[in-house]
Amino acid sequence: VESRAGGVRFPDGTTQTTATSFNTLSSLSLGCKANAVHGGSFVWAAECAGGTVSSTAGNQFTVLAVGGTRIISDALNFGGVAGSFTGVQLPQGAGAWSTLSARASKHDFRDEDGEATLSKIAGLSIQSWSYKAQDASTRHLGPVAEDFYAAFRLGEDEHRITTTDLDGVNMLAIQALEKRTAVLRQEVAVLQAENDELRQRMARLEALLASMMAPAR
Repeated sequence: VESRAGGVRFPDGTTQTTATSFNTLSSLSLGCKANAVHGGSFVWAAECAGGTVSSTAGNQFTVLAVGGTRIISDALNFGGVAGSFTGVQLPQGAGAWSTLSARASKHDFRDEDGEATLSKIAGLSIQSWSYKAQDASTRHLGPVAEDFYAAFRLGEDEHRITTTDLDGVNMLAIQALEKRTAVLRQEVAVLQAENDELRQRMARLEALLASMMAPAR
């Protein structure tokens, strides 16, 4: 791809003049009203009705896609589930990525031990920390990937933690805690019933003792 005044020339000799611009060193803007004003920045804008979308920092990737954004790591269609690609999706108007979790996309299901999961969580070092690539004032909270992988053997490697696995561990732990809570509720109910019976017996004994100690008439 060759940068030219007013657009770019592609290897096949065609030129795109209206939607593509190179505004600064090693920057690229594509789409409509896209403006890459910082070095190493890439701006994609797929909406012409709004204002200009510009980069805000060097080496930045900026996307405006009002119909949603998809990053696909495997385009297989699982069991005919609509849009069932593997990857992440930012739906229209959403503020968080969603991932494929349809039953048809999964196999080799296994039950896991909630109590064992609680014990493993209890053994993890949960600290706050900063990424070396970020300012020290930006803090995060959670385990390191090596400890998480050693405890649960989830994910592709010991250097990363996926939100899918972290959420799954947390949900299993919550489920185990709810089972504990249900057992405790039953035990408390039994103790309350026994305590009520003891109170009633005590009241009868006190009444009997009072009648025995009352002066004869």
